[in-house]
Amino acid sequence: MPSTEPTKEMATPLAGRVAIVTGASRGIGRATAEGLASLGAHVVAISRSPGPSVPSDVDSGSIEPLALDIRVSPAVRDAFSSLEDRLGRIDILVNNAGAERVKPLDHVSDDDYDVMLDTNLRGTFHCIRAVLPGMKARREGHIVSVASAAGIRGFADDAVYSASKFGVVGMMDALDEELRPFGVRVTTICPGAVDTELVTWDPPGYRAHFLRPHDVAAAIAYAVSQPPHVAVGLIVVRPFAEPPHSAMLSLETLSELPGR
Repeated sequence: MPSTEPTKEMATPLAGRVAIVTGASRGIGRATAEGLASLGAHVVAISRSPGPSVPSDVDSGSIEPLALDIRVSPAVRDAFSSLEDRLGRIDILVNNAGAERVKPLDHVSDDDYDVMLDTNLRGTFHCIRAVLPGMKARREGHIVSVASAAGIRGFADDAVYSASKFGVVGMMDALDEELRPFGVRVTTICPGAVDTELVTWDPPGYRAHFLRPHDVAAAIAYAVSQPPHVAVGLIVVRPFAEPPHSAMLSLETLSELPGR
């Protein structure tokens, strides 16, 4: 009778792979870095600001931290080029870094706008552009971007964030068409509310039902662990107890947030 015990190859499907994860110091990024490393990948964990370190004592792969502001194009270009020279390849890119400012549109400052668009959309663009030459030349690779449920439907008091995430979804959808001839796979992850520092709103009693970072990381691990003939295009992950659309964000709740 064949053994039902998992083989080493089954347990470490990403062995020998190099992955980059942005926004990796906490939340979804940290969980994703740990998850991909546990599947055998060598993970470069990128973060801009100081925060909790990503543990390097994983059982299978490894994690190395890298301080980088993905909003700065020359810095991204130089850092990614150096990584590819040193590590030989970049197999997986997970665009996770994000910023959100929850407030009515007429309260959104120019700085708020710039932070959200530069981080969520421009930074994603910078990172994708930096990995494409190598992936296209090798005719393989996988690009994952963490968008949002706000990237497929708008939410009150989140118009600019939604715009940035709609942009990510659109860019990834176009890339899927553009990169298929080169063997490069593209996946967009659209989570609902996740219990992280990024989410500052909480309809009464609902935060206990939020997704956890590892829920989203598991979806990313699933997508990048598929065999070469499988393409996972879009994954929407939402809390099972999600309230009605109109109750997701309310002015009454938001008025109680700090700084409002």
